[in-house]
Amino acid sequence: MSRQTSPARPLYVFGYGSLMWRPDFPYVRHAPGLALGHQRSLCVWSSAYRGSPERPGLVFGLDEAAEGTACRGIVFEVAPENRRQVIAYLFQRELIYPIYQPANVQTTSVLGDHHALTFTVDRHDVAYASRLDPAVRIAAIASGRGRAGRARDYLANGLDRMEAMGAGEPGLRADLAAADLLPDDPAVLFTLLDEPYRRRLNAVFELAHE
Repeated sequence: MSRQTSPARPLYVFGYGSLMWRPDFPYVRHAPGLALGHQRSLCVWSSAYRGSPERPGLVFGLDEAAEGTACRGIVFEVAPENRRQVIAYLFQRELIYPIYQPANVQTTSVLGDHHALTFTVDRHDVAYASRLDPAVRIAAIASGRGRAGRARDYLANGLDRMEAMGAGEPGLRADLAAADLLPDDPAVLFTLLDEPYRRRLNAVFELAHE
């Protein structure tokens, strides 16, 4: 993190989820941008806000991807004098659960080409949910529910916000449409999971990941 902790230079932050529309930190300017070599996906099992043991749900994460792939989001420029304050705030906000890890990612935008602070997923964490069978992902969208509400509503609200900011995800919009054709019944999801994967989900909730 040495690039981001030097007090002499601006801090750049890349938002791909709620940071896009609710940064809650001071910044000089911002612009739509790309995080190169990364993709946004529903790759995190939510153990609290949008999921529960009875109704597992999925939330967004930023994952490494093949060369040539890029995630659309927002790049923020933070003044040097606010660097440490903003880093401390973002660490407190984002590092509640160990699956999210601070990272410097290469971004490009009208602000220039910069390494930006963001939070990517740890692929070794038990809550990592990439490479799911599409039917499993869609069933989790349809029936996931936690203390903050339905996984389906989380995805719909996020997509609406991202599309308004020019960062839509057509594939996830198609997943949402498919999920809306399923009943709000977690039995559909559980019938698609084998016993080893059910044990993995149990571990997610035991460790209280998000």
